[in-house]
Amino acid sequence: MLWHVQTLNTLIKHFGFQAALSVYFTRQTTREIAEIRKIRIPDVDGDIFLRLRSTDWEILIQVFMDKEYFIESSAHAEALNRHYQSIIEEGGTPVIVDCGANSGLASIWYSQLFPRAIIIAVEPEPDNYAVLCRNAENRPNIRPINAAISDRQGRIALHDPGYGSWAWQTVESASGEIEAQTIPSLISSVPDGKPFIVKIDIEGSEVSLFRSNTDWVDQTPLIVFESHDLIANWHGTAHSILSVLTRERRDYFLEGENVSAFSHSLLGPPTAQGATAKQ
Repeated sequence: MLWHVQTLNTLIKHFGFQAALSVYFTRQTTREIAEIRKIRIPDVDGDIFLRLRSTDWEILIQVFMDKEYFIESSAHAEALNRHYQSIIEEGGTPVIVDCGANSGLASIWYSQLFPRAIIIAVEPEPDNYAVLCRNAENRPNIRPINAAISDRQGRIALHDPGYGSWAWQTVESASGEIEAQTIPSLISSVPDGKPFIVKIDIEGSEVSLFRSNTDWVDQTPLIVFESHDLIANWHGTAHSILSVLTRERRDYFLEGENVSAFSHSLLGPPTAQGATAKQ
């Protein structure tokens, strides 16, 4: 009973009374873990499709209640918006690559915030991908891709460590059932596409993503990532990411599970850009 009261109060706090009741009732009438239901929440255009008895519920909380992709620093948010506008003014298309898109909630967040960007939402697991496609149906700037992400093209196999639909892992395998794509190839698939944001939540495969072919990192103003050292013990996922990101100066902010890394050379004021150039 306590969980229900606390959950309803939290939903009301973030979504208002009417929307909160609707979301709560929809969840409570969902019986199967794989059942896809439709909800609506304030400030988000269109329907959101979720498996409300799965870890999709936790992702909904992270993205739209805890707002883990919100940029707290107004200086960094304004710099990112200026860069977004400058790409458009110069005839380019800002490209956001959502690596490990799952059901697509982070992609929806970015599609609302940057409506003229193209969001390439990459998800290898078929059931997650099916929900992602439902969420992309009426959002033309979200392009779902059923693939894994790596530093090279190839094949991967899926591995379920047993932590729910948000924790599928990928393993390189010549006989794997899923194709691996690279970030440069995805960005180049968009006409006049320019790197804008790369979000990385790939459950330990960060090691293979950052092992080579990383020129895109220095061209990307904002990289948002999770470290998975807790579930991928002794793989050095955070080390793999930071050893590449720290080639140039960045500001780092922690929000929930996410670390946001803002490029000095691409976003910073002239003094910061000059300091980067002298390194």
